[in-house]
Amino acid sequence: MPILRCIMSVLENLHKSGSFIMNPSSLLVSGRTYFSATKKYAAAHKIRSIIIAIVVIAVCYWLWGVTHPATTQTTYVLTTVKTGTIISTVSGSGQVSPSNEVTINPQASGQVSEVLVKDGQQVTTGQPLAYISAVGEYNAVQSAKASLQSAQLSLQKLQEPATTLSLAQDQDNIAKAQASLVTDQTDLQNAYSTAYSDIVSTYLDFPSIQSQLQDIETGTEAAKGSQWNLDFYENATINWDNTDALAGRTSTYAAYTTAVASYDKAYADYQLLTPSSATSSVTAMIDESYSSLQDMQNALNAMNSYIQFYDNIIKNNNQTPNAEAATSITTLSSDITKVDSHLSALLSDKNQIASTQQAIVNDAASISEGQDTLQQLQTGPDPLDIQSDQLNIQQQQDALQQAEDNLANYTISAPFSGTIADLNLNVGDTVSSGTNAATLITTQDLADLSLNEVDAAKVAVGQQATLTFDAIPNLTLTGSVVDVSPLGAVTSGVVSYAIKIGFTTQDPRVKASMTVNADIQAAVHSNVLTVPAASIVTQGSATYVRAFVPALTGSAVTSTTGVVSATAPQLIPVTIGISDNTNTEIDSGLTSGQQIVSRSSSTGAAVTTTAAAATSRAGGGGFGGGGGGGAAIRL
Repeated sequence: MPILRCIMSVLENLHKSGSFIMNPSSLLVSGRTYFSATKKYAAAHKIRSIIIAIVVIAVCYWLWGVTHPATTQTTYVLTTVKTGTIISTVSGSGQVSPSNEVTINPQASGQVSEVLVKDGQQVTTGQPLAYISAVGEYNAVQSAKASLQSAQLSLQKLQEPATTLSLAQDQDNIAKAQASLVTDQTDLQNAYSTAYSDIVSTYLDFPSIQSQLQDIETGTEAAKGSQWNLDFYENATINWDNTDALAGRTSTYAAYTTAVASYDKAYADYQLLTPSSATSSVTAMIDESYSSLQDMQNALNAMNSYIQFYDNIIKNNNQTPNAEAATSITTLSSDITKVDSHLSALLSDKNQIASTQQAIVNDAASISEGQDTLQQLQTGPDPLDIQSDQLNIQQQQDALQQAEDNLANYTISAPFSGTIADLNLNVGDTVSSGTNAATLITTQDLADLSLNEVDAAKVAVGQQATLTFDAIPNLTLTGSVVDVSPLGAVTSGVVSYAIKIGFTTQDPRVKASMTVNADIQAAVHSNVLTVPAASIVTQGSATYVRAFVPALTGSAVTSTTGVVSATAPQLIPVTIGISDNTNTEIDSGLTSGQQIVSRSSSTGAAVTTTAAAATSRAGGGGFGGGGGGGAAIRL
């Protein structure tokens, strides 16, 4: 086709010439020749030419996108977490009621304890009509009051300025703790000295005790040199008590070998101990010596018991015990007493060292605590501690308010002035939110609204409302919810509940059946952490806000147009409360003044590629070389 042949010819000339500027006349000739042919072809094949043109344009557009990629730049607008009030509203529309009657329903369940009115009686707004028993709720209010008072006293104590007396007392406590520390350190040194002396005393006796036990067990005095004393006692008793004789000999000798091995190891370690040894070496030697003495004590008691066994067997069979047995029992008893004495001394040393070390730790803790207290008295309370106590007071106030609101529900009150009719309350009756307690006839205007089940669940009697009217554009009145129907009406699968709002302000222009629009204050939370509603990010069931960690700094942070950051913000998990569609309450996860991202926006920016940059730097005209002033090509 002429157009394609023209393009191919141009490319062929470019290839032959080697550049755009080497043979421009050839390009002009080729262009003029095929331009004429192309015009004729396009006139004869209009549809095909249009298709070809579209394809060429699409290819050029694609090539432009490849050589000029776009990047996305995200701008972040920053804000801080603030403390404020969130008012959550529920909106609905209805009509001004033609009736001036409203049904009074209890807001709590329970047994009626007192009825204060009768049929036909005139009542005023807020006047109690009856009480429902609420002992538990009353106690909850008293408990909440006590908790609030305790929190307030804690803050008051924290904020009290330091007195000369309190400073002097704290300084005196520090001085006493320091003096006690010096005393305890001296006591510890003395305890280690005493322990060393007791260890030395132990090993003055230990070798002779071990040697005497060895002679008593493996000596040959009882049998006149023919066998060990231990074997002599076994052979002398085996005919009368074979089992105990064998078992006693085995266990006694086992205890002896254990004691000897333990003694050899302990005595070798003791020889390395000197008065200048580290305190840790003294402590370790106490433990090792104590354990070795216990092994020796077991061996001495075992040998003493075995000789006593021998003595009893011989006497019970009318024989005379070997005189060596009595001598050995006397020696063993003396050695057992010595071992017990050394065990008692070492245990006392160990306990004294441990208790003195703990006293030193306690002294150091008292000094540190006293210094911290003194510094706090001198510098004043930590702002974070004050903030924490203030937050605690706010929480206790909220808890008290909630308890008082709950208790108030156990009083059935008149929502506005009027006349009681059809009173259905008696003392002892059990009532609930579905009970028709009475009918109130009033001269005040009422608004009838219908809310879906989601909105109706947020509405309660006594909530304030703002009322506007389609027929009276500049009129705004106030009102309060006086009735929430406990029964819903189902229409086409949608459940709705009837709501009545009593006008607290009147206007003669308001007529029955006029359209009324109501904004009901479903919840009011004061002194809570708030963030822009747009800053809340939801992923599945989790809720987050975005924040830079660490926080961004500099003058750009305060910009209302946003900042650009090389790093993306992090997601911070939060728990949210109510929202007024502009701001959202934060229950946990953030602190007041913390920097967060309120919103972000992304924009596409064209980026010049290397090839495009090279083209823009070529200069000249179109295909001309840089500085060469090449001729323009006309097709």
